[in-house]
Amino acid sequence: GKLWLDLKAKYQLLPPPETTNRPDYAAKVHILTEPVYYHSYLMGDLFAAQVRNTIATKVLAPSSPAQSARGNSCFFSEPKAGDFLKKEVFGPGNLYSWNELTKRATGESLTAAYFARQFVQLP
Repeated sequence: GKLWLDLKAKYQLLPPPETTNRPDYAAKVHILTEPVYYHSYLMGDLFAAQVRNTIATKVLAPSSPAQSARGNSCFFSEPKAGDFLKKEVFGPGNLYSWNELTKRATGESLTAAYFARQFVQLP
């Protein structure tokens, strides 16, 4: 329990409670029995960033695609964005595997490039 809380303090910056001998780690199904959850969360984040980039650069074609591709755009009240999501992402349902859906919707296989671009200023 102490090791778990020490790691939470170090990596999540969460101060430990007064009692550190509790087995809180055992309540985390993500770690003990289902570690694939974190993998799935990350893949979802990668997919979302890639779809976001596609909307910003291909669907809406903004005046500054490089700026929008880094995450500085909002699609609120953009019917084209909603139409794209309905047709290309939600419409197919479970007709395609996730990797085929990604390629059909965005034009390329899943990549971390767009996720990274949202958080890192590239030259």
